[in-house]
Amino acid sequence: MPAKAIMLQFEAFLVRQGLVTPLAVIKAMDRQRELSQPIGKIALTQRMLSMRQVFEILDHQADRPLKFGELAIELGHLTQAQVDLLLKIQREARRDIGSLLVEMGAVADSVMVKAVAQYQALGESPPVDRQVPSASGTPAETASPKERRRGDRKARPAGGARKRPVSRKG
Repeated sequence: MPAKAIMLQFEAFLVRQGLVTPLAVIKAMDRQRELSQPIGKIALTQRMLSMRQVFEILDHQADRPLKFGELAIELGHLTQAQVDLLLKIQREARRDIGSLLVEMGAVADSVMVKAVAQYQALGESPPVDRQVPSASGTPAETASPKERRRGDRKARPAGGARKRPVSRKG
């Protein structure tokens, strides 16, 4: 099943459960689109394409209804493997709807964690970047994919609170 269909199923689940409004979901989807980086920009930052090549692809795209990656391959600027890698990077950087709804204040983090657990109990895989608490009661991890890739930050417990070291004078 395509990721978008799974995403819409999870969003519909949240609305059916009365956890969020349809308007909140639409606003979160709009925010998700705003935050999403086009693969041309990712290709520039990954040094797979030059600015000239990106503009050449965009210029061709104005005349033909093809996706950026398809044109990049057709013009010989990228291989299929490179486009696949760029799309993977784009997917991994994409913010999930659940965390955006929490960030927007449409639903509490603890409520979202419970909703994810309920959705998983139905045999579904939510397209969110969270783990539900284990049977032992350990807190849910909410690290973003970027944080997990970098490895320089520990995943935060549910609620996003960080424990800070206490400085002791004396």
